[in-house]
Amino acid sequence: MARNIVFALKNDFTGGLNFRADQFQLAENESPDIINMEIDPRGGMFTRAGIQFKHTTPIGVSQTTWNPKSLFYYDGTGGRLILLSTGYNGAGQEGEVHWSTGSNFTRLNLSAILDLDVTNTDGVSFTQWEDTLYFVAGTSNTNAYKWVYPATYASTLTASGPTWQPYASPTGGYMPRANIARVHANKMFVANTYEDGTAYPNRLRWSHEGLAEDWAQEDYIDINAGGEGIRALAIVDGQLLIFKPNATYLLMGYDNDNFQLVEVSTIHGVEY
Repeated sequence: MARNIVFALKNDFTGGLNFRADQFQLAENESPDIINMEIDPRGGMFTRAGIQFKHTTPIGVSQTTWNPKSLFYYDGTGGRLILLSTGYNGAGQEGEVHWSTGSNFTRLNLSAILDLDVTNTDGVSFTQWEDTLYFVAGTSNTNAYKWVYPATYASTLTASGPTWQPYASPTGGYMPRANIARVHANKMFVANTYEDGTAYPNRLRWSHEGLAEDWAQEDYIDINAGGEGIRALAIVDGQLLIFKPNATYLLMGYDNDNFQLVEVSTIHGVEY
């Protein structure tokens, strides 16, 4: 009569995941398939983090058509929170900005009677400089904005172009109208701008060194190849990536004297 052979397997899971085609070659503490688990590089594994509802009340937007576009994590000395932007929904209703520290979302406005409306269909582009949150809401908005939590309201920044700030006399309080904003190399960068009554969809512009609210008229690069319009900016390994619809570029260097534009791809880009 056949006998059952009982032996103990290691139960510390230090073997982890092993993708060998022949599963008979797996060690006793290895598995060919792990679901909802993470492998510790030092050995062993643990369950993936789950999710939970932060609040159960729907965001109270005034739009009849829900049009969420972007999220941003703000980490300042006053607190940590999530910001959400909706975009213009094409039905005559502007987008909005909302924030939450973990409970219900609150709409961010300019005053008790003045709403902060977003006219860009892509919503707001957020970026953080120290404790200050800067954001642009599209070239159709007449201003850019800034906010420091826990202030009740955001404030406007006067559009640079036609008003520019020479290096000899920076004044603060300015930022170009744009679709995209990103902090990089101790400067504020914006892209796809609107200056002095003219749209410059292929323009990348940067602020004074260390001054996010001062902009010189000559500090820009126009990237005309790769399709119409700069669609996105991203920081990768300390360098600024610039995405056009049909191309990707890398801005190397850290100041006006040594900026170099390098073509990374003439095939891949960002369409929307």
